[in-house]
Amino acid sequence: VENPSEHTDSAIKPLLLDLGPKVTYVGENGLALVMKIATNLALPVQILAYAEGLLLAEKSGIPRETAVEVLLNDATVEVATLAVPIAVAADVMDPNVVKVVLDFQGNALYFSRAPIPWVRSGGAGQQAFPHLKHIGLYVFRRSALLEFPTFPQGQLEKLEQLEQLRWLENGFTIRVAETTYDSVSIDVAEDVPRVEKLLREVAAGQAG
Repeated sequence: VENPSEHTDSAIKPLLLDLGPKVTYVGENGLALVMKIATNLALPVQILAYAEGLLLAEKSGIPRETAVEVLLNDATVEVATLAVPIAVAADVMDPNVVKVVLDFQGNALYFSRAPIPWVRSGGAGQQAFPHLKHIGLYVFRRSALLEFPTFPQGQLEKLEQLEQLRWLENGFTIRVAETTYDSVSIDVAEDVPRVEKLLREVAAGQAG
């Protein structure tokens, strides 16, 4: 878990402990640190979770239908993540909200900051389609994660500045579990008051 606050610590740690892994917090960025943990952890760990730039502190906590359960229930899945239907129409056009489209098996076809899919008829059709927002929580099998350093960075990742595209460009499949849980992140200055409000609500709930 990257850069946890006291709120994320109290919200996430009991849930992770309930799943049974060793909980490790790191203060640096990126998959490089998760890979270091995967390499050095002296335990027979098979699944590692990584939350990228998120404040996982909703009152409801992390949902049980998480990407962790996808890997536990399907031995063929090596990388999994989450997506939630976009509830605010403006988010479809917001480049800070990453969208994902899926195949019939629930695997990611593409992640983009652009509005995908683009509804050609526009108008009400664009608003009515259930666009999916990507939640940047990833779960990996240790073996897959250790392969990541060997992957070349592709042009799509460079253009979109989305690290998960490196998996797709190198032929990996990412399974996406749909959830009702939404994430909160700080991408622009306007996000700060909303996150501060959420933190106050979480703190009040814990105090009660």
